[in-house]
Amino acid sequence: MKFVILLLSVFLINYVHSDAVNTNEDLEDARLLVAKNVLNNYVVEGLNLTIKYNIYNIGNSPALNVKLVDENFPAEYFEYATGFNVAQWARIPPQSNVTHIAVVSPKLPGLFNITSATVTYLPSEKATKVQTGYSSELGEVYIQRLRDYNRRFASHTIDWILFVVMAAPSIVIPYLLWSSSNSKYEKLEKSGKKSN
Repeated sequence: MKFVILLLSVFLINYVHSDAVNTNEDLEDARLLVAKNVLNNYVVEGLNLTIKYNIYNIGNSPALNVKLVDENFPAEYFEYATGFNVAQWARIPPQSNVTHIAVVSPKLPGLFNITSATVTYLPSEKATKVQTGYSSELGEVYIQRLRDYNRRFASHTIDWILFVVMAAPSIVIPYLLWSSSNSKYEKLEKSGKKSN
């Protein structure tokens, strides 16, 4: 029985050690993690939508010929204000990160599915096979109408100016009538006191 327990413990130690070695070997090559985030609180038709891509190299080798492609924003639905849907880096050093920002403007309101971006790279200088990875995805995003957004969040300055202009006659005209009649009565009262 002791022999069986000893044999199992030796086997278990070798198995755990071989997994640790494999994990370290896996991380000797570059390994990229890509996070895709929308920086806006609201997605609105006709207003800028900022998308930020963070690429982290968690491996121990530099990632070479890194190419980020995001085909989630077709020209018939979105217009690029700044940035591009394709970004490239010759090299991302180990244990470091890079950032890419693109600003697009939605053309139409409604639900839109924003899936992941694709990143391709060579995991080491010796590698010939291109690695492919995917970013996080945002899922379905509701693009609000600009009219509805302005109704809820705009300062309504023009609305208040128009309200004051329309309300002014109903306040100013009665005041002017009261003021003119008041001044007439005061004149009559003064003239009556002088005659007595």
